[in-house]
Amino acid sequence: MEINVSKADKYNAMNCAEKAEEHVDELLTIKGLFSFEDDVVDKETGEVSTKTINAIITDTCTIATPSEPFAKSIKMLLQCYDEDEIVGLQVSIKARKSNNGRTFYQLAVVE
Repeated sequence: MEINVSKADKYNAMNCAEKAEEHVDELLTIKGLFSFEDDVVDKETGEVSTKTINAIITDTCTIATPSEPFAKSIKMLLQCYDEDEIVGLQVSIKARKSNNGRTFYQLAVVE
């Protein structure tokens, strides 16, 4: 998935993106969206697996995460909004706790 992303945006998403948890509850304006594959190490088991990383390019930073709930939020954005409506959309990252106590991240549209 790729919406309104430059080569520099792609590079920054893959190389030096910020973490979702650093931007919880901030008002973010989407400039572009980008997904890519990368190896991720499980913090608990040390197991390495290939995951899809989803990145949001905003007007102030690039945020990337392998979070599945975050990916689901992006998928729902694509179902509810046309691509040209997503650019400029204001969102906020929300932190939630799962039943087993793990923190996960979702996007909320701010109207």
